[in-house]
Amino acid sequence: MNFKYVVAIALLCFITPSLFSQVFMPPSEGYSRQKNSYLTLEDGKEITGTLEKMTRKRPDLQH
Repeated sequence: MNFKYVVAIALLCFITPSLFSQVFMPPSEGYSRQKNSYLTLEDGKEITGTLEKMTRKRPDLQH
């Protein structure tokens, strides 16, 4: 009878952390003004340069 309780507690100890494993980190909100930035256009062309100012708007997600 005690063996069943030990197994049940052991399972709870291993299962509980996996319930919270999908907590994601917040996205990065900053950028470096000294490092090069890379912008890839739809046609595959890549533009390299430094960012001076960046404005954000609602993301346009495509399926």
